[in-house]
Amino acid sequence: MPTGVEQRGFCHVEKWRRTMAQTQREIEQAAAEAQAQFEETARHAREKAERDREIADQVQKLTATMSSPNQEVTVTVNHSGHIIDLKISQQGMALPASELSQLIMKSAYQAGAKVGQEVRSILHQTWGAGSSLAAHTTSAYDFFGDPPAAEIEQPHQTQTDSSWGGSVLRPSRGSW
Repeated sequence: MPTGVEQRGFCHVEKWRRTMAQTQREIEQAAAEAQAQFEETARHAREKAERDREIADQVQKLTATMSSPNQEVTVTVNHSGHIIDLKISQQGMALPASELSQLIMKSAYQAGAKVGQEVRSILHQTWGAGSSLAAHTTSAYDFFGDPPAAEIEQPHQTQTDSSWGGSVLRPSRGSW
């Protein structure tokens, strides 16, 4: 028969074993919860990456085409505003070089502004209109501005670059 001391020691060991078993279960439960949370976060990250890849593909396919008021020039730009196509009509070929270049520049800026509007629309639909990431991404298109309709029909005045001897287009961003 166990003595009182042995019995107390046995009870203490049993209590310790139960505490350790409970602690082990709590650790395993916490680890399982952490793993589930990690897997959920990883799933969300994969979904976001896939959605962002789809947005990038959609944006990279964007182009915009704008023509001068009398169709002398037609300019097409890609998603980043780079000119990818330029058509000059016979009427455009008859214009003085400075006027023709102004029409090309205006049409290119208008096409760039149009692409910017399309990108904004895509990003606002996907990320939300209040998204700081969408605002930051689309701010690059602010360069193109949004020319007022009244100014589209009249060419800008050119400045002469005396070191080159020819006319140089220098539209100010605020004037468009």
